Amino acid sequence: MDLRLVPAVLVTWFVAFAGSLIGAALSAALATVMALAGALLLVVARRHRPNAHRARTICATLALASVLGAAVAVSCAVTANAREQGPLAQAVAGSSGVLIEVRITAVPAEVPMPGHSGGKRWSAAAALVEVTSKGSVTRGSANVMVVGGNGWQDVRPGQRVRTSGTLKAVREGQSDAAVLSASSAPVLIADDFDVRQSALDVRRQFVSASAWLPPDPAGLLPGMVTGDTSVLPESLEADMKTTGMTQHKSG
Repeated sequence: MDLRLVPAVLVTWFVAFAGSLIGAALSAALATVMALAGALLLVVARRHRPNAHRARTICATLALASVLGAAVAVSCAVTANAREQGPLAQAVAGSSGVLIEVRITAVPAEVPMPGHSGGKRWSAAAALVEVTSKGSVTRGSANVMVVGGNGWQDVRPGQRVRTSGTLKAVREGQSDAAVLSASSAPVLIADDFDVRQSALDVRRQFVSASAWLPPDPAGLLPGMVTGDTSVLPESLEADMKTTGMTQHKSG
């Protein structure tokens, strides 16, 4: 490993961590400080004599780390601004019910709920199309994590759906603008093409093509090839957990 990369890694990691905990204004200020520091270090590096190779290298390395840190801070500021001033900010602050239209951007995943005896819950990443809150319709760009019950396991990337629920603030460190606790099943409005949907279709077709095999191989083969363990027998999954050979559970 090139040790000259260590400062850049440490600075970007620190800025990303700090940016996930502070607001947009402080992230923007941090980006400005890092950019100025990078520019100053570049000037210092250029002023060193050609034979002062070590000093020039150190300054250039720190300048690169500062510039990369500034870029990360800008990204954090944009994300924080979307939460604080974005189209969902007022609805999140009001904690009132909303009617919302979103475009699904990822395959839904089951939400672990230890000790919960009710129905299953599912989460799906989505992009805002429009939201209606207290009679006011707002359109804009924002990422939303939808959490809902029955029906949400069937949504697919590219679909535009409408639902109702309550918008909540995200936890520190999350990049989404809000979390939607859906109180109703999704209503399909449109089904646009999404390459992730095509990948999901391939996984499903592979599961169907393996159905002629005995139960254990039919469940294990799709998991090994495409990562789909949705038809993995529970007995085999339990044995794999016992032997430490479990795979990530995917739908």
